[in-house]
Order: sequence, then structure tokens, then C-alpha cells
Amino acid sequence: MSTPSASFSLATQPWIDVVDDTGRTDTMGVLQVLEQADRLHLAAADPLVWSATVRLLTVIAYQAGCGPRDHDAYVRQVRNGIALEPARRWVREHEEDLDLFHPRSPLFQDGTLRHLADRPAARLPVLYLDPAAAISRPLLVDHRPLHASIPVSACRAAHLLLVQQMWATGGKIRSKQAVYGRGAALGRAAAQTGGVVWHPAGTVAEQLTWRLMAAPGVLGRASFTHTPSAGTEEIPVGSELDGLTWQPRRMLLLPEIDGMVRQVLLTQGWRMKHPELKGSSVATLPGSRDLVDVKEGQKFITHRLTSDQDQAPLLERWWRAPEGSWAHAVRQAAARTGRTPDVVAVGLAVRDHSVIVHQRRITLPAMLLADTRSAAAAHTVMHFRRQARTVAPHHLADRSAGTVLPPGFGSGLLHDPQFLDAKPDEQVALLFAAACSATGAHGRRRTLLAGAVSHLIADDSEAAPEVSPTTTDLPPASSMQMELFSFEPDAPGSPGVSASASVDADDDSFLFVTAASTTAAPPHSRRSGHHSPVSHGETGELAFTLSRQLGRWYAHPRSRYLLAQLATWVVHPSPDTPACRLVTRMVPDHLQHAALLTAGLFAMHRRTNSRAELYGGAPLARLMRAFGSAGSPLRGPADLPTRAAVLNLLRAPDAHALRVPLARIIRKAAPQDLTPHWGQLFIDLAAWGPDVRQKWADQFYTARPASSLSTTVTTNLPQDSAAS
Repeated sequence: MSTPSASFSLATQPWIDVVDDTGRTDTMGVLQVLEQADRLHLAAADPLVWSATVRLLTVIAYQAGCGPRDHDAYVRQVRNGIALEPARRWVREHEEDLDLFHPRSPLFQDGTLRHLADRPAARLPVLYLDPAAAISRPLLVDHRPLHASIPVSACRAAHLLLVQQMWATGGKIRSKQAVYGRGAALGRAAAQTGGVVWHPAGTVAEQLTWRLMAAPGVLGRASFTHTPSAGTEEIPVGSELDGLTWQPRRMLLLPEIDGMVRQVLLTQGWRMKHPELKGSSVATLPGSRDLVDVKEGQKFITHRLTSDQDQAPLLERWWRAPEGSWAHAVRQAAARTGRTPDVVAVGLAVRDHSVIVHQRRITLPAMLLADTRSAAAAHTVMHFRRQARTVAPHHLADRSAGTVLPPGFGSGLLHDPQFLDAKPDEQVALLFAAACSATGAHGRRRTLLAGAVSHLIADDSEAAPEVSPTTTDLPPASSMQMELFSFEPDAPGSPGVSASASVDADDDSFLFVTAASTTAAPPHSRRSGHHSPVSHGETGELAFTLSRQLGRWYAHPRSRYLLAQLATWVVHPSPDTPACRLVTRMVPDHLQHAALLTAGLFAMHRRTNSRAELYGGAPLARLMRAFGSAGSPLRGPADLPTRAAVLNLLRAPDAHALRVPLARIIRKAAPQDLTPHWGQLFIDLAAWGPDVRQKWADQFYTARPASSLSTTVTTNLPQDSAAS
């Protein structure tokens, strides 16, 4: 039964995860975020929640009149910063408009559905709003939420509501036509679903400064609550704010007496009339100017991004964004001001408009977006990848002669100044060398790949750089190539380590041994009886106990739900999570956060890749020497994104500021079958400070054995026995 008297206004209630300029995390309401916009960064771990939050703040700022009148005003806004006082004043005056449980006009919901709240046939579990509840399955018709759904807090309900209205998938909704009316069960996907949306990065103030472009046409008014439409008829988007607040679902959250939300009323909402493009682009339509498009003007499909580091496809589209799109406005302003923002691209990949496949969150650094050389380089990378697909195994009679490039191939080279400075034919030769090294292509496979990429021809209609045809063998175009692609012999199970990365094979080769490796075992083998490097004393014993208990929980199917709760805690910290109490009671008060964070990262690692080794033999900072960008031979300190991630860690003033960056690192390590030493991670988090930061820096930047980088005394930690 719902409680009409409940109230939760996003204006004042805490629901936005943020991190301030000192690295401290917090949860705030919209008004508090706007009041401290110059020093706060949005910190939601879920890319879809992060994206939907940016859009809501954008709508509020537009509605309050913070947007520029024309492009010249936009340029001045970029130079001088945005004035957010009108937005703060609007939020104070319209607190009710942002109330999640308002009795008449709840935020982004249909208050007229309240008369159906007492009908059991109308209610659905709130889990139907969570895209993560049905990966690789059609969410809207899945029966599992009927048995697994649990109540969520009002804060979490706000996240699910915003995500659903921005990223709703299509398919048949489990709502009855007899209750909601004809066509109510035929759910349509939102305009962004399946595509990719650009967002500026930085502080909240910087995000709004760049995002609030001068919108062509009518700005209009935002629809903060659902209003009736013409039944099943399609209606056009009337204005910019109309498109930004389009509501593809009619919903009504049903709060319990304690403010938790267990059930929701859910049915089809507004049906957007898709305009005929007729030579224009989807990125120039009202409400869709932050969408990434393709050459034909259609929506860029998330499936084209093959990894979370695949920057090349997005960089190619950035330089070709059409006039009227947000990316084009930023490029023009950057040319006049000399400033460029970091850009985050968020996408939701779906199949058949209804089956969720995966999410993507990819950062494009400002140095790439401001470097005009990257336009031609990205085009060359993508042209090479398109040509290489012609010799994929499914295109050949002899499948063994086919070549499949690794995910994100070539994106790492876009950070290399030598690659950017190279001529097109030299870039092709560099890409060919990298492809042969990454795929092990030789003999006929090498010849077929060379034949495919030797036909690279620039597309003059796209003003692409001219790429000269090369010979079948594609010899090195300059001595630079020999320097960049000089390899030491690969360690068993290793994907290859560049000699230019200053990596000592004797010390680091074990970092590349994965769960799939059968010919080599790393030092400190989990089955060899060796000691693992952790500190001596009470903390070391607690590390052993914690690691063993986590292994037991994973080993027994009946207790794995605890790991699911812990993985959720990393994304949405809540002391009320039942599994948290089981973890914290194992350790003293001053070690509880370190234990919770270690347990949550362990659970996230298992959720991301259950086939990876359960326990690792290397400290996390040491393990990051094996990190690299897809398509690049560079690893560890030689890889710019990895080095940036380590610097972000080393700036953290305390362990509380490590939750978000460590979660991203574990998500990157798990798909590569890389597992850290969980006991050592717990000890380091418990003692986080200047000494630990220096130790992590030494472990990452130097090629000495890990044992020589730690001043701790070794103690027995038979990690592999933990799962017994």
C-alpha cells in the first residue's frame, strides 16, 4: 500500500553522489550541489545514473534561464564561467516540482495513476526499472524480478526513475491493457537507448558551462511531471526542453510507510514521432543534440565501441559532428577560446531494442580533442579496422587464416605523439605491426591482413587524410616504428610487453599470467605453499580471516547473495546493507571501512569476471603494471590512461576517497583475468597515508621485484585455502 503523505524532494534530499576537490565523497541534493558547483564532481559509479543526473541538472539550468542567447554568448560563458544563482533560486522556489512522491505532480511520473495503486494487477516490482537486473535478457518481460525484488530507498528509486526515463528499453511491458488501456504494454525505447551521449567532464559548474549551448530554435519549457497525451498517437518533440524531459514511460512509485519503495505502476508513456532526417542528422534534433551520430545522420550505435577504452570511433565522430549539435558548438568555442573540456561518452548497447547487452563509459581527454592531428589519426585507425574486418574468419573459406583485432584496437596509439606526427602511410605501417603483434599473425594470416589494409584509400568526400597504398609486406616506414614496436619475447600466457615500457621480464612476467594460462605459474603461486607479502601482526591475521571468509561466501551458492550486496555497496554505500554488518563485525571499528571496501571490491571482481583467479599474488599497484589500453603494446607506466589512474589514487587523502577510483580499476583488471592480493589490499587500505602512497608509487613505477618494495614482514596467508 502506498503512502501519499511521503515526500522526497530531489531539491533538498541527498541522492547525488559527489566528490569534492579534496577527494572526499558525499551525497547531496540538487540545491547543495549547485551551491558548491565550483568544487564538486559527480561521482555516480553507474554510467547511466551519472548521465541522467547531468541531464537533470542541465534541464534545471536551462529552465532557470542560465543558458546563453546565441553562440557569442556561449563563447563568453566558456571564457568567464556560468552564473548559477538563477538555477539555485529556481530550485528553492520549485522544490515541490522535484518531489518524487508529490500527491498530484510527482517528478517525471503520472499522478493520475494513483487510483490504480490498490489494484494488485497494476503493480510491478520496482526492480523492473533497473537495467542491470536483466543483462542479456529482455528486462520488461523477465520473470526473475517477481521473485528477487527487494525494496529500495527513495534515493535509489530516484536513480532508477531518471535512468528509466532517459534510457528506457523497448519491448512488451508486463502491464495489463485491461488496467491501463489499449497499447499500454507496447513499450518503446527512449531516443538515447542503443546510442551514445556526449557529456562534458569536470566540476558541476564546468559541466554546465560547457553543456548549456545556445539551443537553436525554441527552448520551450521542461515537463517535470507526466501530462496526458493523445492515447497511442505519435507526437513530435516541440522544443529543446521538451526533448530533454521526454518521458517514454508513465510511472508512479509507491512508497511504503518507512519511505522505501517496493512496487511501481508502469506502462507506456509518450510516443515520439520520429522526424524524417532528409540529409540532416539526429544530433541536430531538439533534445538530442548531445547524441553521437554517424556519417549518414543516424544514431551512433553503442555496439561499435568494442571496449571501455575504445576512443577511436568517438574521436572520429567528434571532428565530424554536424552544425547544430553540441559537439560542433564545443569545437567552435574551443577554437575561439583555446579551451577544451574532457568529454565523457556514455552508451547503452541493446539488441532488438529490448535486450540490454552492456554499458559503456569512455573518457576523451581534452588534449586529444584539442589536437587537430587526432582527427586524421582517428580516421586512419578506423579505416584500418574496417579493412581488417574483411579478413575476419567468417569472411574466409579457411577460417584459420582469418584475423580478429583485439577490442579497442588502435585507440591507445592515439595518445602517442610519434603516431600523431607520422604520415598516413607510416601510421598504417605502425597499425599493421601492432595488429600482427597483438594477434600473432604470421605466414598466410599476415599476408592476407597486409593485402586487406594495403588497399586503404582516403574518402575525399569526408576530407580524410590521404593514405598511400603500401606493399604486401608493409616494411617499417621509419626508424620510429622499430623503436615503438620493439618487443622482448613474450612470457607464457602474456599478451606481449613493449620494451619501451621499461619492464623487466624477470620481475613482471607473472603479472600477465591469467586464469587461462596453463604453461606458466606466477611467483608466490597460490598452490605452491609460498608465503604472501602482508604485514605482520593483528592486521595480517585479520587480512587472512577476511580473505578466507570471502572465499567461503563465494564457494557456497547459498551465500553468494552476500557478495551481490557487497558489490552493490561499492556503487551505492549504505550502512544498512545486511552483508556489511557481517563484514564489519570481523574487525575493530578503525578497520571497518578498509574491510568493507576490500570485500566490496572482491565481490565486484567476481561479478565482473567469475572465471578469473579467485586470489592473486601481486599487490594491486604492482598488478597495474600489466594494465594497458586496447590495441597498444604499452603497459603500466608507459600507458597514459593507466598512469593517470595511478596518479588519481595517489592523490587520495584517505581511504574513503578511494572507493570510486578503486572500483574503476577493479572493473578494468577483472576482464583481463588480473586478480590482486586481497589481503595486502586490506592492509594497505587500513594504513593508508604517505608511507602507503609512496609504497604504491614504488610498486607501480619501478621494475624491481615486489618483495623489495615493501617494508612489511611476510606471514603465512594460504589464500587458496580460503575457498575450501
